[in-house]
Amino acid sequence: MHFKKTTIALIFFITSMYSQNEMYLGLNSGLTYSKFRGNDYFKNMDSQLDFLIGTSLEINLTERILLATNINYERNSVKRYYNYFGPGVIGGITGIPFGQSSASSSIPKNKFQTRFEYINIPITIKYLLNYEKKLYVNAGGYLGHLIDVKNIDDGKESDLDFNNQFKKTDYGLVLGIGYNYTFNPSNFLSIELRESYGITTISTPESYIFKNTKRNSLNLILNYHFKI
Repeated sequence: MHFKKTTIALIFFITSMYSQNEMYLGLNSGLTYSKFRGNDYFKNMDSQLDFLIGTSLEINLTERILLATNINYERNSVKRYYNYFGPGVIGGITGIPFGQSSASSSIPKNKFQTRFEYINIPITIKYLLNYEKKLYVNAGGYLGHLIDVKNIDDGKESDLDFNNQFKKTDYGLVLGIGYNYTFNPSNFLSIELRESYGITTISTPESYIFKNTKRNSLNLILNYHFKI
């Protein structure tokens, strides 16, 4: 509830402060490629592609400087593979049999995924590098609200529940570079490569397994903007 009130107040403040400036709404979607750092559990996990979807607001401050924000539903996922020998082996999971290399093993590998679902609100200053308003860079920060943590074992949701191990709020820095494709003065399409770098620990103080965990996400975002 606190996050929702903060979000509404922030958006209202931004729009009221710059209501006389040129404004653009947008619909965006894209890919996420995430990594979690600072913790041994996640050292054994590989980054995995996932997705984001949301909306954006851009406000012209000057001819080449804009204030840009998003509200995105974002999934950050990591994975690892393990060998499954069946219920006859204790726990069903073990390593490569003695004397057999991983390359020659015919044992099927199962995939275990940990997926974080967030509402992210990045707020950035966007600078147009040329007067054609095409190439741009942006920088700022983000505020994230954790919705859920899910574990997927071999395609099925696991009974493992990590939700009480992680804080509901996360924040960090944002840096991006992008390109605008203008259709007309009222509509344009942008493609952006953006890095979100968490600067706060997302695990709870009580969590021993996941202590000191921070998150990163490299995002490729496609955004359609229209003037309002």
